[in-house]
Amino acid sequence: MIDSKDLLAAGAAADLVPLRFRLVELPPLPGDDSSKALALNAQGDCVGASFLKEIGNRPVRWGVQDRQAKSLLVPPSTTNATAHGISGVGEVVGSADVAGSTHPLRWDRAGSLTFLSESPESNGWAFGVNNAGRVVGDTPMSRSPRAAVWERDGSHLILPLPEGALMSEARAISGSGHVIGDALFAGKTRAVRWLPTGDTVVLNLPPGFVESAAIGISETLDVVGTVRDPQDSDTAAYWRTNGVVTVLGSLNGDGSSTALAVNSFGWVVGRSTTRSGAQSRAFFWTEGTGILDLASLVENAPGDFRLGAAHDINDAGQIVCEGSGNGSGRGYLLEPVYHVEKGRPY
Repeated sequence: MIDSKDLLAAGAAADLVPLRFRLVELPPLPGDDSSKALALNAQGDCVGASFLKEIGNRPVRWGVQDRQAKSLLVPPSTTNATAHGISGVGEVVGSADVAGSTHPLRWDRAGSLTFLSESPESNGWAFGVNNAGRVVGDTPMSRSPRAAVWERDGSHLILPLPEGALMSEARAISGSGHVIGDALFAGKTRAVRWLPTGDTVVLNLPPGFVESAAIGISETLDVVGTVRDPQDSDTAAYWRTNGVVTVLGSLNGDGSSTALAVNSFGWVVGRSTTRSGAQSRAFFWTEGTGILDLASLVENAPGDFRLGAAHDINDAGQIVCEGSGNGSGRGYLLEPVYHVEKGRPY
């Protein structure tokens, strides 16, 4: 367990870093086998999936009141469906496998379901949504994935390819409309930002790396994701708004890592994976602390418990994780032991 004196010894500002977290289980639907939590909003509402072997994944939402899983409506003949993102106004987006095709979906605050518009080839995925109701993901164009934005009225826009790119994918959107993802250039993937103006920016590669992908963006427009070296090893990376990129490293003994989300304080979460790829651990990173095993910061950890990946973090310091307890997969919410007031923890 890290305490305040340990963090201060590492040169971190104690008023900028959460020191401990309290674990809250996000259970599956009654009778289901397991759950996984993938996203949360500023209010702490969480979304993800509940799994039953005979049915597959079912999209669910855990509210702030009781943290019990509530199912989201799915189309008939659905075999798998997952909620991937939730906005601050409660709109949820995700994807479902229906009759052999994957469809991007939106649920409004009341739970009503909408199929998002797609290309003639069908298929599509929705990953993120902002408070204006703009959804990002990708949809096939001439059999190649293309980053897309769907408006609240159902219309959609295929985002322009950076010069020389062959295909693209959008993974997240900020409140101001900045979209991030990646594009493929002659067999190499590069992290990309689409500006609200429609312009595209290919993010910098740090020395010694040949590929990259952007996965998360904060409201202050910092970006996180991964960079890949010539040996195909991935390492978590953090792009600040000034263009500087920081390689975050992996947890001790691991061979690779991926950053999945960042908040406005620059706190980064993700997963660190063993060299064999057989197991992963959720990590937490700040500039002052470096990369930390997130499970070691949990003050009420049960005996049979692990965190495999941290998927999202909000500006209140709440984190949603995928893990396991008592032998089955579980979604978890991590609550910091203090509150955030006027932009600063106390």
